[in-house]
Amino acid sequence: MKKYLLAGAALMVMSGLPLAAHADTMQGYTNSSAELLAGPGSDFPAVAHVASGVNIDIMGCVNGFTWCDVSWNGNRGWIDANYLDSIYKDRHVKVTEYGSQEKLPVVVFEQKSYWDNYYRDQPFYTEHRYWTTNP
Repeated sequence: MKKYLLAGAALMVMSGLPLAAHADTMQGYTNSSAELLAGPGSDFPAVAHVASGVNIDIMGCVNGFTWCDVSWNGNRGWIDANYLDSIYKDRHVKVTEYGSQEKLPVVVFEQKSYWDNYYRDQPFYTEHRYWTTNP
């Protein structure tokens, strides 16, 4: 049994999927309407528009808590952390200010594997060279 668990974990790592995708997520919400983008930056293509006050799952944020990888309504993408709030010690707080205290995971964006996992059916997927941040 242990051998099968190790093989499954190795397969997930090789495929670029996180081992504990939902274990470290944090419930959050948008404090303003925001664009869900295909990467951590305003130059990436929009995946969806998210209204203000919408519940989202925060998967993690880049170092500095400026952009967060989120899941919403069957979509996966990035939102500027200024538009994200969560609950910390029974208070509504900004992710940009309390991300480290809330122990949000710090994640690294690797465009090729991220896009391969989430955007193969998007029209911009085949034009990744125009959007790349990894030279």
